[in-house]
Amino acid sequence: EHRAFGIPFPPLAERFDRLEEQLAIITGLWATPPGQTFSFTGRHYRLEANPAQVRPKQQPRPPVIVGGGGRPRTPRLAARFADEFNIAFAPLADCRAAFDRVRAACTAIDRDPATLRLSAALTVCCGATDQEAGRRAEAVGRTPADLAETGVGGRPAEVASPWPRGSPSVPTRST
Repeated sequence: EHRAFGIPFPPLAERFDRLEEQLAIITGLWATPPGQTFSFTGRHYRLEANPAQVRPKQQPRPPVIVGGGGRPRTPRLAARFADEFNIAFAPLADCRAAFDRVRAACTAIDRDPATLRLSAALTVCCGATDQEAGRRAEAVGRTPADLAETGVGGRPAEVASPWPRGSPSVPTRST
């Protein structure tokens, strides 16, 4: 996609550097009181005395969601900037490990880990029978075996059991 639209796609480390600066800029602008200015100097971006006049409708600001499975930097970015950390389409054990890394990153910067919402994006295919759940999985390009690894599939009781809502190590909401 980047090449198709002529958008640069730098190496991963630079993309993370840019993301960190972008998060610092947007959260800094949103936190700047009316009538004051915001300045930022980074390797990739520089703002000087920005009046921060564009205000989000949501107050004090929209929630910031940082997601991904990156081990060293993603948890640190989530701990520093995010209201919610999300991991997508990963096995339950990987979700728990990612949540543990994010909680540790919060603790490392003296942020209460309970102030960061944890969520997981999952493919869910539920049916009254295994065959119905299998048909639904196939309709979205998945198989029951895929769902056993990185999603949730099966009959209602099977779907609900591995992801108890409200547990400290799994998502707290569904949408």
